[in-house]
Amino acid sequence: MPVLCIYPVTGPAGRQIQTVLLFPGAALAEITGCFAVWDRWGLGKSDWWLLPGAFALALFAFLPARADCPDAGRTFAAYTRIYVVNSPL
Repeated sequence: MPVLCIYPVTGPAGRQIQTVLLFPGAALAEITGCFAVWDRWGLGKSDWWLLPGAFALALFAFLPARADCPDAGRTFAAYTRIYVVNSPL
């Protein structure tokens, strides 16, 4: 079983494109959300930074769940493990 799903499981090629775009979209949402939280607590910016940060992190959780791929959960779990292992670096 492949770790990344970049092929259509069922349906037209449009679903393939949608699936491929969901993971970079999720990554961008994660970076945006973490940056907003860092700006608030790391740099002392306004509490208003937490609103777009919370929205972006919710989007980060939602997008991989929309992937039409049997391996989407495994991909998300593998990404999370890599992130956690590398976070102290």
